[in-house]
Amino acid sequence: MKKRVWTSYRVSTKKQGEENDIPLQRSQCHAFAERNDWVITKEITEKLSGFQTDINDRKSLKDIKAGAAKKEFDILLIYHSDRLGRQMEYSLWIASLYELGVQVWSVKEGELKNEEHSDALMNMIRYWQSEGESRKTSMRVKDAMKELNEQGATWLGGYCPFGYHVIDTGEKRNSKKDKTIKKLAIHPEESKVIKLMFSLALDKLTGSGVIAQYLNNNGYTNRGRVFTYTTVGRMLRNPTYSGYRRWGTSQKKSLKSKTRLDVPREQWNLQPFNHEIQIVSEEDFQKVQELITNRNTHLTADKSKRVPVNSQVLLSGLVTCGYCGGKLKTGYTYQRWTRKTDGVKVERKAYRYSCNTARGLGDTHEGQKQFGAVTIDQTVENEVLEAISSLKLEAFNEEKEAFDFAEIDARKVQLKELEKQLSEKGKSYSNTEEMFDKVMSGQINLDLNFIAGKLEEYGQAKMQLQDKVNKLKDEIKQIEMQSTDLDTLKHQLSNWVETYKAKATLQEKKAMLNQVVKEVQVSRENIVIKFHITVEKALQKGVESLENADPNSIMVSEGNTWEEIRRHISKRARSAPLSI
Repeated sequence: MKKRVWTSYRVSTKKQGEENDIPLQRSQCHAFAERNDWVITKEITEKLSGFQTDINDRKSLKDIKAGAAKKEFDILLIYHSDRLGRQMEYSLWIASLYELGVQVWSVKEGELKNEEHSDALMNMIRYWQSEGESRKTSMRVKDAMKELNEQGATWLGGYCPFGYHVIDTGEKRNSKKDKTIKKLAIHPEESKVIKLMFSLALDKLTGSGVIAQYLNNNGYTNRGRVFTYTTVGRMLRNPTYSGYRRWGTSQKKSLKSKTRLDVPREQWNLQPFNHEIQIVSEEDFQKVQELITNRNTHLTADKSKRVPVNSQVLLSGLVTCGYCGGKLKTGYTYQRWTRKTDGVKVERKAYRYSCNTARGLGDTHEGQKQFGAVTIDQTVENEVLEAISSLKLEAFNEEKEAFDFAEIDARKVQLKELEKQLSEKGKSYSNTEEMFDKVMSGQINLDLNFIAGKLEEYGQAKMQLQDKVNKLKDEIKQIEMQSTDLDTLKHQLSNWVETYKAKATLQEKKAMLNQVVKEVQVSRENIVIKFHITVEKALQKGVESLENADPNSIMVSEGNTWEEIRRHISKRARSAPLSI
């Protein structure tokens, strides 16, 4: 039976892929497979940097690994080892394929074996050399770009800002190459729009949103697209219009990383002043910057926690089915009748909550599928107001502090310890990598096999720790958002009920309910109101303190309905089904 082969082709840029690089790799791999009587069952093509792109970010490698685990192929065939990647970590990735029973072959180098310890060492040396070549290339490009930016005048590529166009000077930087020097020039028509933007911002004191609306309403376009407040805001912040082209606005997370991080505005680099590209005066540009800074209000919101404001019912986004747990959707039907008193035909919308999951389950869905929204909204609203009225601020503050300690502080201690371990492993890996370089260059005489083994050990430990750190950071970020919301609620609790009753709009009431209520489970038998955990526990403390109190007091315990809660007090005990 012929061996099944997957091939992997990679180039660093889209231009390479469009020219001869990919076809060359493909033809060579096909010829190699034919000579060995193998059958190619799948081809994978990528156009990305093998040095800057992290192994964990490459979907193709994940697909190859998954295919190997499912025994879908026997051999991974590549044109050359550096077509797989240019980082030392790829030697570990090849080893993981061999553990799954898949061989790795290179057209130019033969099999990249991993049977003996010496094989692993050879693979490590291969990728050490490839990484070294990429590092040198990266440093040369960075230095050249820095020098050209400091000289200014020429266009180095990228997106051409609105208000300009790129012209070819016809001059050559290198006489041996065909590439000519290009530069930025003012676009006659677009520059008028830029001047209008700054005039509106400076003279009319209008913001980005109003400017965008004005431009769109008066027939101006952003190269065929509409202007948005974000686009206008970026344009008003761009120093290029004052004659200073910006550069260094972002930087790589690390030398090998493709991820770029934004550099703070005050740390941007500017090319020398170029009067040929100046559209607005430096004075006007600076005045607009001051106006924008003074006007800006830094409001942030977690999108996942935004309250649905379009729905005309109070609990949209909060209600779930008490039978299957699915989210209840909001809908309505028209009720029509004729008034007996005057014969006038009347029509109104009757809102309801419907279990969307029930549609898929059909007759297997237990219990009621639709519920009248008005009854549920009124019932929940009354019970929440009564509960919050009974809540003691001291109990809430205690639970808030307990929440921060248990959920945030404990995780931060754990994160600090993990980051310490990660830093130590990172240093160990870097030191061993440096030692590996010295052994390879003949500066020191050590057992290369031992060094390679340590590199593999530290590399795997480092990757595992990094995964744990990332996961914990995400958890802390989410919990800190909850804590911030609780801080806001803490300052509102003393008059929360009065504020709620005074709210004029449905949307405002929705937002306030979302502060305290996590979920409302609805069934024919009862309604279960689940508060956010800190509110829940603070209310529960109230229950414990009221065992010998006035029977008319309200009490709560986590997960119970209000009917069940009231059984704590005999005079309030009842368990009648809700008429919904």
